[in-house]
Amino acid sequence: METKKRLPNIIKVTILLAIVAVTFLIISITTSVLSVKRTENAINKIGAVTFNLETEEKIDLAISYYDKLDTNIGLDKNVKNINDLNEAKANYVRLALKKAIVLNNRKIADGITDEEITEAVNEGNLKLVKYFSEDEFETVVGYSEFQVLLEKYGTKEEAKADSGSSTSGEAEEPEIC
Repeated sequence: METKKRLPNIIKVTILLAIVAVTFLIISITTSVLSVKRTENAINKIGAVTFNLETEEKIDLAISYYDKLDTNIGLDKNVKNINDLNEAKANYVRLALKKAIVLNNRKIADGITDEEITEAVNEGNLKLVKYFSEDEFETVVGYSEFQVLLEKYGTKEEAKADSGSSTSGEAEEPEIC
């Protein structure tokens, strides 16, 4: 009878580890490609930009997918339609600013109150701060005209910050023993 040679255990373990490593590599490559495709699909689903909650949610979803891409291996650079996302953000903020500007321009003709304009200015400012850094504000179409409204009507957040600081100062009285 012939005796079969058995493989040493170290070779069996090496083969097993090689198979596991290749499997993990395939999984890693697949998830990377799928993550980029998911991001591109989310950007494509934004569609025509209008100033409503549905559009904002689509933009936010696309941004969250994009932010999750691994920059160490350059996945963010593989998103082919990132310019569409940037344009969608810019158009969405532009529409928010335009709403406040139009309300201010139609104030007398349509009987729009200062409270309505203040609300639109605050909403526009929140969208501006959400999607752009302060040094990018000037790149948004309509910002210079909106800035005048922002100075005139202010924001509720500034008022809250001012009132919060005055009440906190009153609450911290020294104890007299």
